Amino acid sequence: MTKADLMDERLALYRPKSRENLSSFLVDCVDGSSRGSTGPQIRSIIDHLINLEVRAAVVQHDVQDPDFLAEHCTYYAQWAFSVPRYCKRIHFFSADAVSDDVLEAIDAFSEKEDAYLGFLTLRPVANSPVGATFLKKPPHSWHRFIRTYDEYPVNLGGRRFFVPATPFMEQDNAVGACAQASIWMALRTLRWREGRSAFSPAEITTAATRFVVNGRTLPNRDGLRIDQITEAIRAAGYSPHVIPLRASDDIINETEWPEQEHRKACRLLYPYIESGIPVLLALLHPTGGHAVVAIGHGWTKMPTATQPTHDENVGEITVVDASRWAGPFIINNDNSGVYLDLPPGPNEGYSLSDAFCAIPLLSADILVDAEEARNTCINLLANLADSELKDSYLDLPGKLVTRTRLLSRSSFRREVVLGCMNPKLKRYYRQKWLPRHVWAMELSPVEGYEQSPDNGTPRLGEILLEPSADPKEAHFLAVRLNGLALKEQPTTADLIVDRDAFSGNIRLDLL
Repeated sequence: MTKADLMDERLALYRPKSRENLSSFLVDCVDGSSRGSTGPQIRSIIDHLINLEVRAAVVQHDVQDPDFLAEHCTYYAQWAFSVPRYCKRIHFFSADAVSDDVLEAIDAFSEKEDAYLGFLTLRPVANSPVGATFLKKPPHSWHRFIRTYDEYPVNLGGRRFFVPATPFMEQDNAVGACAQASIWMALRTLRWREGRSAFSPAEITTAATRFVVNGRTLPNRDGLRIDQITEAIRAAGYSPHVIPLRASDDIINETEWPEQEHRKACRLLYPYIESGIPVLLALLHPTGGHAVVAIGHGWTKMPTATQPTHDENVGEITVVDASRWAGPFIINNDNSGVYLDLPPGPNEGYSLSDAFCAIPLLSADILVDAEEARNTCINLLANLADSELKDSYLDLPGKLVTRTRLLSRSSFRREVVLGCMNPKLKRYYRQKWLPRHVWAMELSPVEGYEQSPDNGTPRLGEILLEPSADPKEAHFLAVRLNGLALKEQPTTADLIVDRDAFSGNIRLDLL
């Protein structure tokens, strides 16, 4: 099929033969591009698709993308010069096309599991063509754990595909800068999970500048301040929580970031990212302020002894936070691309050391933050280890790993059903009253944990905490320890310290 055919057909099939071939194809698809060369976003997308072994693409013309239609109505429709309202969308597949007929190829793609790699939307805007884009996340086998994502249905030519992806979009300075793009990615990721609407970039700008305006509202080229970002998040139905990471003066003056402070920042961010909660990072850099969204983390298998310590002594027990092995964090950066590493220390581009604050998007019913939940659970563990149960039941190891996550009730119960727990324990968790969300601190042995957070290392137990109560009151829901942490009990046994959420009554069960 010729290039002219690709531009004329409503749906057209394309087979990239090489990296260079794919690059020139995507550049040709950008309407009226005046860049002269492929932008960093496209180059990042090409790298990701090559790694996913792309073999075919379907070009879809005249797509009514809702986000660009909102941008067009807000801004481009005011121009005397005619700007097209519709976009171009390119769908990618990891399977070979069985036919030159595009519909026959799509039918065959639909029968192959995991063949769909997602899509790229190209806006008819020369300086910022990359619109709403959903590309398949990296597999765990790459030691990259994308936690902030969803499974998105995509309809193409009468067939339905699904792609596990984190949304991506390049900023369009006409209606928003980097902050709006990052907020859009975060809101779109949580859209179905939390059951809330996801604003378009134009709507984000409107919500953010409702009460406080700096510079011009439209075109919004100056970006948003922290108070405007939090207002946009609040307007979308979430409870923004601003976490300070570094003093702005220290970043601007390139003051060294102490290792202890870096470790603390990782510990503060990790529970949200590991919970699948997108975290906006506000950065300061010699090139100016910027915002990105943290969506996952890498994993290092360095021996525990050589790792920077996050250890805390809890009585006779040493607690190691799971963030010890998590790094670097992975971001979507509207300026440079998808699923990118954020280096921990200073380099030519952005790094975690440039972040002066973080803003996780919490559900409005979450009143206990991650650090409060972690400290409360550690205190509960300390009290338990020093209680009368110590002599009767407990045989806790001298060192253990804690991983703190915020889980929805349904997600927690799904993990219970699919996990390797004894049937009595599964029945207990499936029937126990739980709030809509729970903070869960998992307790695991240190040995073997460096392999992966999901490597199946036998868990010693967990502590469940109510997320909408005062953490000082220690409103835990349950503490569970299995036979590996108990005296003279079979490994299949489980000790449950149950707290009734309504009466506060506590009882002890051995299952």
